[in-house]
Amino acid sequence: MKRTTGTIALLVLALAGWPYPLPARADALPPRYDTNGLCFRNANTADGLSPDAIASCIASQGNALNAIRRQWDNIPPDLSNDCDQRIRASGSQDYNALENCLKLQMRQNEYTPLVPPTKYQPYRDQDTPALTPDAGRATRP
Repeated sequence: MKRTTGTIALLVLALAGWPYPLPARADALPPRYDTNGLCFRNANTADGLSPDAIASCIASQGNALNAIRRQWDNIPPDLSNDCDQRIRASGSQDYNALENCLKLQMRQNEYTPLVPPTKYQPYRDQDTPALTPDAGRATRP
């Protein structure tokens, strides 16, 4: 009896995370990508570096990263890991591509109701006539 009580107490403490609670998610932040390198590679043309292209790319990457950060805690870890692996495998670590991948994955995993919602139509008794626009008007002889 005493041994099972100790085992249960140990199990409860382990599940509760005592003495140090475990974080809700091991990677609380999106993955780190080298956006400066990406933008410089993309802006490097035969004519030289385009400062406008670099600035536009860095701004675009920053906007995508901010959008990802806002929803990161709501994304299942399996989906985020899958998208991160896909982006890293493509060779271009791009936050725009990560954002698009996450949106696509989340859209594919949305709940779809079995019965589509219909517009409510009140019950109408078969014996009562349907109201027409002229039903309430008095007619002149």
